[in-house]
Amino acid sequence: MSDVEEDSSAGIGSESRWAHFVESGGCTLEILDENAVMDTAYYDPSAGDVDPRSEGCREGAREFARKFYAAVQPR
Repeated sequence: MSDVEEDSSAGIGSESRWAHFVESGGCTLEILDENAVMDTAYYDPSAGDVDPRSEGCREGAREFARKFYAAVQPR
């Protein structure tokens, strides 16, 4: 399955969206910025197979994406 769903709650970049839904228990958050695109794939093996659209998967991906996004910003 492959579709895209906007996510305004990530709060980073100029746009963020969920993409590339797969049934493997992980989720992918795509962050678009002025000059870059960052795809963050998140999978928590301890959680087992979870719905990629579940809030449990999404919150983990958002948290990781926020930290990574902050780390790569120019100073």
